[in-house]
Amino acid sequence: MNKAFANNTTFVVSYILLMLPTYYLPLASAASASHSPNILHIQWMVVLCALLALCWICVVRGALIGKQWLVALPAVAIAFEFIPRLSAIPYVSSSYHLLAIIIGIAFPVIARPQSALTKA
Repeated sequence: MNKAFANNTTFVVSYILLMLPTYYLPLASAASASHSPNILHIQWMVVLCALLALCWICVVRGALIGKQWLVALPAVAIAFEFIPRLSAIPYVSSSYHLLAIIIGIAFPVIARPQSALTKA
């Protein structure tokens, strides 16, 4: 799986695809007239899983480009999504996501991922 994130296009597309539920699901839950607690719980769990997957992508990409701190950017975005006072500040989490994408593709891959066959 590490080989996939060595490609800039794969990194950006997967990051954006996992970032989309973090925008769509909160808007959909706010717009729906009937709020069932189970549906809201499932929607927020999907958002949380998507944000954790973004952190995992940044851990892998950060290891490949030699910037292990790259995971801090989506982690700050998670804080701005879920902490009540911070979530009132608009566009901060989006800025951190954009910064993670830019830094993730700005640096070249320095650590080539090894397959399981070459490790043995």
